[in-house]
Amino acid sequence: MGGDALQNCTVRRYSPKEYFEITKEVLERLALEFEEIYVPRKLGNKSSYGDLDILYVPKESGPITKERLQKLFPETKEIIIKSPTSHFELREFQIDIHWCSPEEFVVAKYWYEFGDSGMILSMMAHESGFHFGSIGLWVDVVEDEEAKKPQALEKMFLSTIPSKIWEFFGLSLERWEEGFDDEKSCTEYLMSSRFFKPFMFREGKLSGTKKKRRARQRPLMSFLEKTVAERFPNESEDPTVEEALAARKKIKKEALEFFAKKAEYEAFKEDLLKKKATKAPKIDGERLREAVGLKGKSLGEFITAFKSQFSDFEKYLEEKPVETVIEDAKCFYNTVYKKQ
Repeated sequence: MGGDALQNCTVRRYSPKEYFEITKEVLERLALEFEEIYVPRKLGNKSSYGDLDILYVPKESGPITKERLQKLFPETKEIIIKSPTSHFELREFQIDIHWCSPEEFVVAKYWYEFGDSGMILSMMAHESGFHFGSIGLWVDVVEDEEAKKPQALEKMFLSTIPSKIWEFFGLSLERWEEGFDDEKSCTEYLMSSRFFKPFMFREGKLSGTKKKRRARQRPLMSFLEKTVAERFPNESEDPTVEEALAARKKIKKEALEFFAKKAEYEAFKEDLLKKKATKAPKIDGERLREAVGLKGKSLGEFITAFKSQFSDFEKYLEEKPVETVIEDAKCFYNTVYKKQ
């Protein structure tokens, strides 16, 4: 959850005995501050621990403050307050505490368990046309369902009930709640999801960004990638754009029907489109930047000056084609603004 967040103090890995002892102590102290608290379970074969992850719902709104943590743990050598996850040191061990709303807490308790399991399920969901995270399961509401890269207008939640979410994934929540002894048993379980496809986790798939490279280095993700390479050597090709789009549309439709959200989705989409249609038109900042050669603060100042010419700038944008607006702006820049 926190990675190597602490930089100004010494931290080390703890043995299982040390880990369970400090967990008990930290929970006893934090119980004074939080309404609800939970330590996500780890795989059963861990021989050492690099940090302690804790989810919490505060008694008061908002995440815990640095002052409150210092009062609860006066011996700490470092505290880093961020939202939603903060970090502190206790006896050369890193403690990560993640703030949840009461609504998020229900799903987060599952999503953060067993290493990268939640992240792996999220990746399956993303490739399949919906989304899953610590806040629940949702779909994007899009204007054009046929577009190759549909632009999301908003997101619509389908469920925050773990039993329904796991059922949709085609996974047994009862088996999940039993826990997993090692990477192998957890990987086998995750690959049994109806949304698992080998290409999602082929070797090299996770190397595109710094965040993904870090994910690949984590034990469960690395084990899954290795298993996929060994077991599915001939099933690692990405689907075509057309195949991927068709699959995502099909699964999104299934999701709306499974969670009985189809009518709500269409009504929400219609409402969003109406609001979009009544919004005031905006000037095309990217084309304007290219036209006048300005950017950042300088471009903002120019747009303000350009707008000041008009008694009703929004009406002007409604009546004029984009090309005309860009040409008018260029003319204003060359004949007036640049000479000021």
